[in-house]
Amino acid sequence: MKKHYCLSKTPPKFFNKLTDVVSRSWTTMGSIACNVNEINDKHYEIMFYPALREIYGGKDDGEVIFPGFHFNIGRFVRVFDSSPAPKVSFDSLRKDYIPHLMFNGYIDGIFTKIAVMESPPSGREAVERIYAIGPRKGQVEAKR
Repeated sequence: MKKHYCLSKTPPKFFNKLTDVVSRSWTTMGSIACNVNEINDKHYEIMFYPALREIYGGKDDGEVIFPGFHFNIGRFVRVFDSSPAPKVSFDSLRKDYIPHLMFNGYIDGIFTKIAVMESPPSGREAVERIYAIGPRKGQVEAKR
C-alpha cells in the first residue's frame, strides 16, 4: 500500500509530477507523508517521510510505527530540470536532525529543496491505522 498524505494548503503546479516520481522511487509496505512550504512563488521546500501507523488491537494496541523503505535516487533525480543539474547530499552531521537526503534544484523552472527523511519528524501523528486482530487483521485504513 502506498498512499500520500500531504500536509500543505497549496502544493506547487509540479506537485502531481513530483509525487508520481516519488511513488516510483520509494519502495515500501507503508505510505508516504510530506510537508510543503512555499517560500515564495519561485521557491519551495518539501519534506517526504514515512507515514506513521497506529496499531489497533492486540498486545501492541496504540503503538505508533512506520515501515522502512528503499529509495531509488537515480530514478528520483530525473524529476529535476537537467540544467542546471540538481545537487544531492546526505545530512547526518547534527544529532538533533533526522538523517536525510537533500535535493536542491529546479523542477519546471521553480527552485525546490526536497528532503527525503529516514523517519518522520517528531511531533507527527499517525495518519493510518493497522488492525492487529479480528477479521480485519492486517488491513490498513486512513485515520479520520
